[in-house]
Amino acid sequence: MELLQVVHSTPAGARSASVAATDAPAFTTTLPNDKIPVAPLVLVAVLCFALASCSMVDDTDITKDNIKIGVVLPGQRDDADDYVPDLSTLQCVSAINDLISFGSGINKDRFRYIEHVDPSNEQAAYDAIHSLTNQECSIIFLADSSYMSAVNKYVSNSSSDVQKSKVQYIVFNGEDNGKNIHSYTANISGAVYLSGIAAGLKAKELKVPKIGYLLKSADNLTLLNAFALGAESVYSEVKIDARVCKDVKSDCHTLVANGNVVIASDFYSREIADNREDAFFCGFGSDKLADCEGFICAPRYDFAQYYLNTINEVLDYDNVEYDENGKEIDKSNALPEIPAYNGDYKGGATYLSRLGTAAAPGTQETVDKSEAMILNGTFSQKVSATVPIAGITLAK
Repeated sequence: MELLQVVHSTPAGARSASVAATDAPAFTTTLPNDKIPVAPLVLVAVLCFALASCSMVDDTDITKDNIKIGVVLPGQRDDADDYVPDLSTLQCVSAINDLISFGSGINKDRFRYIEHVDPSNEQAAYDAIHSLTNQECSIIFLADSSYMSAVNKYVSNSSSDVQKSKVQYIVFNGEDNGKNIHSYTANISGAVYLSGIAAGLKAKELKVPKIGYLLKSADNLTLLNAFALGAESVYSEVKIDARVCKDVKSDCHTLVANGNVVIASDFYSREIADNREDAFFCGFGSDKLADCEGFICAPRYDFAQYYLNTINEVLDYDNVEYDENGKEIDKSNALPEIPAYNGDYKGGATYLSRLGTAAAPGTQETVDKSEAMILNGTFSQKVSATVPIAGITLAK
């Protein structure tokens, strides 16, 4: 079997923006509601019996040309005038688009999407999982950690055939059950540190040592501290005016009124780009906003290689194998080995986006030097998750 590989054509720290969302067709299932004559029912029963082994537990090799891959998204793949994408959707769709566009051999028609599945609605998530499982998907990627409860419920409530099948449920920031539910996530601190460098250089260029930072929550300050360390490494006088975000528009106005010339955050928000007033900004998690005026850079996730490794594992597992005596190995009760994944900058799971036109002169060169230290292991910095470092003022 031919294994697949994502090949990036541009280096980390200077990668091109994600390919636009694909227009792969949506697949739906319709059920008949009219009465069916008895004779056809007999035929249907025979066919169902004959085809029972041809769905999730069949013996037909799964290949890159016939594999079905399910995707559950909180948002939608394609932009619309009235639609504001969420980060979970963006990072999942970006990984799939990269996987397709970089010559992996997986075509867009292999993916089955169910969009606008509210992560807080367990039943909606359950129904989406059930639909994709019934469509005979070998892998189902679930883009939000809140889908975890629905996955657990579905697997525990389903028949043993489903639990022992080759369906692999892959949940962002979820929990691995050691069987067919798997988790993937990434530590983005390294990329956030580099974005802090870019922000610090911009403040230094403007000769104003004030940067604003919005947090989703004060429960974990790791990213705030990583950002501040990056900014301070290039501009020792800089101060970080941080606050837990309650209302993006109002908080942006306050940060600008306080004299901050750059605004950054630990969450994705189009509203920051729209309400930054005359300040410059760093995005988060995606470079979706890279073409917006005032954009400096954004730390990004990149799960394309992990997605592809997972697909490869399923393809490799499904191949017929023989022992030393030429006897086919029984895999009926086995499952693909897909370990929980926690990527980082060095492993390519995160990186800094291409720089925006607002970046200060010399930013790319400075970022490249620090990136090289992260990649070769000569840079290591521990940051507190609970205590802000010196130079940060935190308003909760």
